[in-house]
Amino acid sequence: SPGTHKIVVHTSEADAGRTSDYAFQVVDLDVAPADIPFGMYYTISRVPPEYRDESYQNMYLQDMAKHGMNTVTVYTSTTGANEQVKLFRLMQKHGLDRMPAMLLTGCNDKPIAEIDGTEFLLYGPDEPSPENREECRKSQARARAAGMRHITALSAISAWSGLGDAFDVWVIHPDNGIEVPETIAGGVTTTLHEYAKKRGASIWQYHCGMRGTNPKLQRYYWGLFTWAVGAEGCFAWAYTHQKESCVRPDSTWNPLYTNEFVLP
Repeated sequence: SPGTHKIVVHTSEADAGRTSDYAFQVVDLDVAPADIPFGMYYTISRVPPEYRDESYQNMYLQDMAKHGMNTVTVYTSTTGANEQVKLFRLMQKHGLDRMPAMLLTGCNDKPIAEIDGTEFLLYGPDEPSPENREECRKSQARARAAGMRHITALSAISAWSGLGDAFDVWVIHPDNGIEVPETIAGGVTTTLHEYAKKRGASIWQYHCGMRGTNPKLQRYYWGLFTWAVGAEGCFAWAYTHQKESCVRPDSTWNPLYTNEFVLP
């Protein structure tokens, strides 16, 4: 609680009479809600069937919200199942509807551009290369027909190679572009921001190479790093509960999937 807290520290168990007095101040302040999207790629297909019912999904979404997320990706896979709306209602329960959400469609249901004031961005071909240009244009046309912005995970080199024009939001991986000329290396850079602005695009970022057992790296990535590179959204791959990739009962990590986050 806010205020000055005093503690007495014993130097050793053998000499309990030797003590040191310490005091520390807890500041009373209000932390403003994040003003950019923070979320995780989350698809129920990566969760074992026995952990897919609504009670488990509520636990997953609640867990994300407790860790500061304010949105989540929405995947659809079954035509006629109304999955976009159903998952959105679960998102609403946990405050994950406060920022735009990426919609990844795997069925023939018409994508919905907005529900209760929450914008959905249509996700195009994932991590496309310049050879996928025509596929990206077709997805862009679908987004425009639905009145939606177009988004995908995109390497810096692909954005520079002309694919950026097919998307309104570029979700850039921090270390993409390492093997290309220095002027376009390093993922989200000042130069890339300038180029995106000229193309009328926004830059978000994602990471698919971290694991959930490294809290210091997580804090850096979601916090200082996101602010430093000027990303307008921040995501990670992927929230899951795989039997094959887990924190074991003895607290050790079973690193079969180092880029997935699991429930302990």
